[in-house]
Amino acid sequence: MAQDTPTANSSETLGASTEGFSAIDINLPTTTANAAEITLTERYPENGFALNTRSEMIVRILEGGVVFICDGSEKILQEGSVIIVPINKPYCWMPQEYVKLYTVSTPPWTAEQHRNVNTPK
Repeated sequence: MAQDTPTANSSETLGASTEGFSAIDINLPTTTANAAEITLTERYPENGFALNTRSEMIVRILEGGVVFICDGSEKILQEGSVIIVPINKPYCWMPQEYVKLYTVSTPPWTAEQHRNVNTPK
């Protein structure tokens, strides 16, 4: 039996595009995780910090570089870097020109569990 391979789908919930942000859902052969390819050219979120109340994210930098701030700690990430974004920890991305990320979230990322907060703690 052939193994299912991930496929891109921009019609899912995450599939979105706004100025400075675009995302393409990647269909995974599982119901316990989901994935996306995200391109940023501006700070995300624009103000404050993002926080996932249910999903942990594993993120790999595919292209470019980014300053990643999570729970008050700042890291500079370049192509090939991998980082885990923990549940309930405020974070933001500040790309150096642009960054392309591949994210895997478990349990699956949903807009309902994603929040914007004003402060990193």
